[in-house]
Amino acid sequence: MNIIIGMGSNQDYRGRNSIEILDYAKEKMCKVRIDIIAESEYFTSLAYPNGSDPVFINSVLLAEYSGSPEELLFELQGIENYFGRVREKRWGKRSCDLDILAINGLVLPSISEFYYWANLKVKEQAMKTPKQLVVPHPRMQDRGFVLKPLMSIFGNWQHPVFEKTVAQMLDSLPEEEKEFVLQIK
Repeated sequence: MNIIIGMGSNQDYRGRNSIEILDYAKEKMCKVRIDIIAESEYFTSLAYPNGSDPVFINSVLLAEYSGSPEELLFELQGIENYFGRVREKRWGKRSCDLDILAINGLVLPSISEFYYWANLKVKEQAMKTPKQLVVPHPRMQDRGFVLKPLMSIFGNWQHPVFEKTVAQMLDSLPEEEKEFVLQIK
């Protein structure tokens, strides 16, 4: 199945900086049946939601995977854990963050669950975490740090719920969501 994975890091781990961590995470993905087809350059972005933590390094991957969505989530969380990922604070610092952004045209676990998480107010998002995998990522359409890297490798991808391309979603974002997402030269 085709998958889109978002990658992020804003915390060193065991002597590795964010770019080194993400590079090594890609190597580890290849060892667990995740075959990378395309990858964006790295981008910097302010930490979400208020920019108070260190700047993030972000990237997006287009890949193939032969297992189930649940197996994919398990594999990605294993890679995050390898790099010391700790889930103490929602949107806190993290050494390795790997998000499943999309799987083919699937909507999981249901359209109603997707809409629940996509429409959750920011204050509630900070306090709640889904108990199961929600795909496509319920807030990817709101985040320049996802859409700008994705635009660079797969701009014509169409969101299975909103039926908009990456280019259309990026164009509809407020300028402040895009202006601090910068490609690393």
